[in-house]
Amino acid sequence: MKFYLPALMLLLSISNAKVYLSEAQKIEKIKDFYEEKIKSNFAELKINYIEKTMLNGLEAFIFEFELGNEKNKEVVFVKDDLFFTDAISFNDLNSLKDEAQTFLSQDKFQNILKALEDDKAYIITLGSGKKEIFVFSDPECPYCKKHLQKLDENYLKEHKVHFIFFTIHNNFTLIAGLYKELEHKQNDKEKLESLRHYFFENPSYKDVSKEEVKRTEELFEKYKNLGVLYTPFEIKMKN
Repeated sequence: MKFYLPALMLLLSISNAKVYLSEAQKIEKIKDFYEEKIKSNFAELKINYIEKTMLNGLEAFIFEFELGNEKNKEVVFVKDDLFFTDAISFNDLNSLKDEAQTFLSQDKFQNILKALEDDKAYIITLGSGKKEIFVFSDPECPYCKKHLQKLDENYLKEHKVHFIFFTIHNNFTLIAGLYKELEHKQNDKEKLESLRHYFFENPSYKDVSKEEVKRTEELFEKYKNLGVLYTPFEIKMKN
């Protein structure tokens, strides 16, 4: 059964008066709120406190909500006597919830990120910006094509994109050919030319070896087993 956490876009008071609360008291009050809002409908729901961190200069408490086989994590921000799961910054119009999801995704995808440390030869990096992202991309995927189209000079000034090429169409020869063509590309312009050739044109990739094809198939199986089940599969890193 699917359950949904109530959005705390509005700031909710953690106390009726502005008094100092210990960390343990804050955790208990947040748990009490969720239990009142959710547990009446889901009696078997378990609410577990995981850890506290700091995000965007705010206290951020991470909770896990477990119901049967389903688990969801939520970040609850605390400032003074208020707690909330989302707010928008006037400075950059960024959402705190988006930042929280980025933080949680890094935790969720730690196994993938760790595995990539052993596969650096298959990571193709473009851009020099502060916003870092890993993308598993398939040249035959229409959504991956749309993603690639937005990679222009301005985008790559703000982003650093680490591509891992991955086929969900079992075209391992295509992926091996793309990697082979990218071997000697030195800069973003040359890399983009090769990517656009493979994503939007009719590339020739007949000269790849069986060993090169086998390696891309092994790469696919490895990351499929780690949870990469669709493309584009993105992991946004915390700035």
